[in-house]
Amino acid sequence: MDMFISDFIIHIQETLTEQEMNDMTDAVREHACVVSAGSPSKTNHLLMVAYDTDCARSSEILKHVTNHGVHAFSVGL
Repeated sequence: MDMFISDFIIHIQETLTEQEMNDMTDAVREHACVVSAGSPSKTNHLLMVAYDTDCARSSEILKHVTNHGVHAFSVGL
């Protein structure tokens, strides 16, 4: 079975602690369609996400983030 992988960046408008960002990254990784998610330590307001486009849209994953109580928007690559 072929997977079609795409990626995008989520910009989180709030300032999160390192632990809060780790928790957010873990929550995004739990999404069934997410292949990987990570945040560079020097840019703790950006979350890079790779996902299976046959399974979800980036807007769905973004909604998963905002449902955790932060303001965020997607930045395409």
